[in-house]
Order: sequence, then structure tokens, then C-alpha cells
Amino acid sequence: MNTGIAPATVAPETALVALEVATPLLARRGLWTLAPFTDPELVRFGQRLPLEWKRDKRLLTMRFAARGLPDEVVHPPLRENFGHLMNRAVYEYSSSLLRSWGKDLHLVEQGCLDAAVLAETIERAALGSDEAAPYRTGLFLITAVELALRAL
Repeated sequence: MNTGIAPATVAPETALVALEVATPLLARRGLWTLAPFTDPELVRFGQRLPLEWKRDKRLLTMRFAARGLPDEVVHPPLRENFGHLMNRAVYEYSSSLLRSWGKDLHLVEQGCLDAAVLAETIERAALGSDEAAPYRTGLFLITAVELALRAL
């Protein structure tokens, strides 16, 4: 058992990766990053909400309605989904960026990733947006962390 280490975070991993990437860039320009979705109290509040309040963003919808926002904001005709954009981003940008770095990735050098497995995954994701779908989260996180490491 590990002792003397920081406790696990309650914040979503994607929010922390976004902060990890953005914070150094903003700090160099004198801006301090605020990230309410990484606040432990807010995260725990969201975790304690009843499931029916979370489904279809009911709590947010009720808040929008109470604030008098128009119906197209309260009940948008299209559900928010960025999956297709993430697929395209991984296909068009992440795969080529990771490929251009080759084996010179900090994550490979540190033994966090197997270079051969990563190369095979990149090639599969580079076939097209639809082919990138199963790999989008992993390759996005690898790209984000690698960019953050290179920014140090």
C-alpha cells in the first residue's frame, strides 16, 4: 500500500487534463485558471444528486427555465454531443501530431506507453473519423499530456 501520497481526486480526469494543458499557457500571460468543475465540493455535490435529477441535465434545465431563458435554450432541439468532433480531431490532428513525434514521446521514454502499441493505435485512428472513434479518448489524453510535458 502506498503511504504518504496525495489522495485520489474526485474531479473528472478530463477536466484535470484540460487544466494541465491550459494552465501553463495562461500563466505565462498572467492569467490564473479557474476551474469550477474540479472543485471537490462541487464534484461531490454532483455525485450526490439523485439520478433522475442528472438524467437529461434536469437540474440545469430547471434552472434555465426558472431564469426565464427562451424555450430553445431550455429544451434545445439537438442534444449536445461532441463525439463526431472528437473523432475528427483525433483523425485529423492528434494522429498526425503523435506520428510526427515518432518514438520521441516523453510518455514512451518514461515507460508509460508501449511504442509499438501506440503506433498501431495511431495508424488505426488515422484511417478516418469513424475509425478514430474507439481511440478518441485515449489518444486525446495522450496528446494532451504529451503537449503539457513538452510545455514544461
